[in-house]
Amino acid sequence: MASGAREKLEHVRLVGEQVPVRMAAVDPGSTNLGSPGADGLPEGNVYANSYADVREAFAMCEEQGWGPQLAIYEPGFLQCVLTYHRAGRLPAGSMVKFYFGGEWGMWARARGVTFGLPPTTNALLAYLDMLEGTDLPWSVSVWGGDLMATPVARLALERGGHLHVGLDEHYDPDRSPTNLELVEQAAALVESVGRPLATTADAVSVLALPSPAASAGTPTARR
Repeated sequence: MASGAREKLEHVRLVGEQVPVRMAAVDPGSTNLGSPGADGLPEGNVYANSYADVREAFAMCEEQGWGPQLAIYEPGFLQCVLTYHRAGRLPAGSMVKFYFGGEWGMWARARGVTFGLPPTTNALLAYLDMLEGTDLPWSVSVWGGDLMATPVARLALERGGHLHVGLDEHYDPDRSPTNLELVEQAAALVESVGRPLATTADAVSVLALPSPAASAGTPTARR
């Protein structure tokens, strides 16, 4: 195991020692992120997370009793997650979070360069085909776009998924909602579909989060 993988995450462990967190973000793969350059062509950088990085991140989640929130930028990210799941090594509390690429991309600087799959019905169904046969909870979001303006939001709720909304990922050049407005819009859609809003206790149950009283260093795994 490369020592650098552990060193990259040391600050997360230090935060966890001071703040009683129960979840941690894990990005199980790599992808290009960018925007159009002066000539209109893609430029940017590689968001890199090696297999060694992923292995170390999962190990830290097990050691600390954190449920990993798995950002799925590309189908390959999900392939990595499913490999851990098949091996019985995916930490307890894991949640698959499908990140769809909006037309403005991750950085929302200009149209024309994005990442991953677009927020369409077929794209979500492709991910759900991959996820079939697992019991992993999942959510949808659109980065550099408006989730609620796509067919993905309603379809996710109808298929048993969850909504990931907020100002972090939302972008609409013609509208600047508050975070509260985004949450209220999502809540209204949830109600129209007939799905109950989850309480904090409900969310802990749905995610099967490890007990906060679990001792560090005791591995747990979803099987």
